Amino acid sequence: MPAKIFDSARSYQGLCGGASFSIASFFKGLTWSWVPEAFECFVDGQKIKPKSEEGDEDAPLDTGMIVVSNSKYFGGGAIINPHAALNDGLVDITWVHDPAVTGYFGLGSVISKASKSQGTQVYEEHSSYMRGKKITIKSRSEDPSERHAISVDGQCLEYTSQVTWEVQPRNLEVLFDADSYFTELQGFVLDHN
Repeated sequence: MPAKIFDSARSYQGLCGGASFSIASFFKGLTWSWVPEAFECFVDGQKIKPKSEEGDEDAPLDTGMIVVSNSKYFGGGAIINPHAALNDGLVDITWVHDPAVTGYFGLGSVISKASKSQGTQVYEEHSSYMRGKKITIKSRSEDPSERHAISVDGQCLEYTSQVTWEVQPRNLEVLFDADSYFTELQGFVLDHN
């Protein structure tokens, strides 16, 4: 849901700025146009089976929200997965599996509780949580050229068939000018002696 709303919010950003997400959410709710999507999800090569379809190997994961993250925070400070850890070398996946919650207002309630209740929504058993070194999500869309919205760190991106997240430890180099960074903060003084 958040990715679809981010996608809708693009058209409001120039006029409404930071309120564009709230406006897009409001219009999405008014139109009752929200329906769950069918996905295939794999964690370390193992297919995630929907709770209601344990025996059906080909059953899709029908959900309105999948969150893949490396931390517990999502969407401006909501604690969507309090079990996630930045330094465990794993990627976390959270999805809503309860059909009673996969609609627009149900997902809105999950996100609201994640924001206001410090992640206590995890004990309501409407969502599932897993972690692994590699997570792949495939669309089960009948039209292979259909574009899907995905929100990555607050930016709306698109994909057609699948997206993969994979942990690559010690694979990020960060370069910055320490002198200007710390002197701009004016609370730090660098002593090069």
